[in-house]
Amino acid sequence: MIVAATSVYNQGGGLPASGRTRYGSVSMDSTALKERLHLNVELASPDDFIPVPTGWEQRSPFIAQEGRLAFHHFDLYAQALAKLERGHAQDIGEMLRRELIVAAHARAYFDRLEGDLYRYPAVDPATFRAAVDAVLGRPDRP
Repeated sequence: MIVAATSVYNQGGGLPASGRTRYGSVSMDSTALKERLHLNVELASPDDFIPVPTGWEQRSPFIAQEGRLAFHHFDLYAQALAKLERGHAQDIGEMLRRELIVAAHARAYFDRLEGDLYRYPAVDPATFRAAVDAVLGRPDRP
């Protein structure tokens, strides 16, 4: 089961970095929710693991609107590559199978961010590229 990362946009400002958040009549308690649903919930974003090219907000598919809150999946290509960098290739296979992402577009996305990997010292660029090649196929290069 894939539980996709989401971004929550509060029309009046940003989200506080706590497990409990309150917006008008909407109350979110991520700790209670993950315990009740028996899910592993990470308060992390793909850009905690890999560089994410600018414009991710426009690439974040809409989920729902609740009052002034709009819920979006975080950029699916950023999610896919962050999962791949952390060794979760099976999730990428599922995203490809469900046609949530396209392999050629994911590879192009990787090519765009590869030059910024130096800002993420925990990421080994060669290992990351090898994982991208293994899951998404090698690029067509002469």
